[in-house]
Order: sequence, then structure tokens, then C-alpha cells
Amino acid sequence: MFFFFCRPYRDGFMLTAQIISIVAFCVSWLWYVTLILGAVAMVLLQVIWCCRMKKSGVYASFIIAALASIGCIIAGVIMIVQWKGDTYCHVFTVTNDNFDDDFYDWGDYCKEQAWAAIAFITGTLWATTAGFILYFVTSGRYERCELRSDERNGESNRQNQENPNSNSSNIEMGVLAT
Repeated sequence: MFFFFCRPYRDGFMLTAQIISIVAFCVSWLWYVTLILGAVAMVLLQVIWCCRMKKSGVYASFIIAALASIGCIIAGVIMIVQWKGDTYCHVFTVTNDNFDDDFYDWGDYCKEQAWAAIAFITGTLWATTAGFILYFVTSGRYERCELRSDERNGESNRQNQENPNSNSSNIEMGVLAT
């Protein structure tokens, strides 16, 4: 329960972006291409649970989430276009095997639509995450969270200065005479 009281950005948009990034990362585990694209974005967004970031850091997480979205969508399009009509494909090596052997008609074992759907779903989740982050920064919510945090930190510093014998965490360094 303490976790929910100490997060630096107590905002619904940022919290929703972080939760959607977790869902996107869980979906991306199904295909390593989307996993690689989303891993960096997810880690960067999860750091915001614990640490305050400068505005440029939050913009960086927006850009990386947007790039993960674009990359996943491009991977889905390439999957559909390149493997259309193939009967057998290796999803984990991203190769295909077409033998042009009409004697054996085994059917279509290349499920490019399923893998493309995973890429499109993951791309949509990352785009939604990027949208929430962008709205969080551009709407003034980031500044309000920073102002609230500064007020809380300023208040605790004032209390420590008024009552130096309290259980404070401020340590003053000095030079000892030898």
C-alpha cells in the first residue's frame, strides 16, 4: 500500500500509460520481434513509478513508446506482405520455406495473420501509451505533479529547519578540527 503513496506522478493518465505498457509487454512475449521493440519502452516507463524525471525524460519515454508502436505496426505489415501465400514459415527466425511441390498439398501452415495481429495489437497498445504520455506532458498535468511534489518536499524541509531535534534525514557536513 505504501507503493501507491510514494509514487512521484499521481496522475490517472500517467498511471494508465504505465499499466497499458505492462499489458503491451505481456502481449509482446508471444513474438520476439515485438518483445525487442517494446522492452526498452516498458523499462523506461516503469522507472517513472519510482523516480521523478525531468520533462525531457518523460518526452523521451513518449518518443520511445511511439517508436515501439511504429516498429510493431511495420513488423505486422511486413509479415502480411512478405509471407502472403506462403505455406510454411518460421516465425522465430523470420524466414519462410516454399518448396513449390504440388504433389504434397499439406495446406497453409504459415499463420502470418495471427502473428501480424499480435504485432498490430501490440502497436496499438504502444500508440495508446504514447498518447497518454503526450497528453500528460502537454496538458499541464506534469507541471502540476512537479509543483505538488516540490511543495511536499519544501514543507518537509521547512519542518526540519524549524525543529532540528526531530527525526529528520538532513545531515550537515562540517570540518572537524584535529
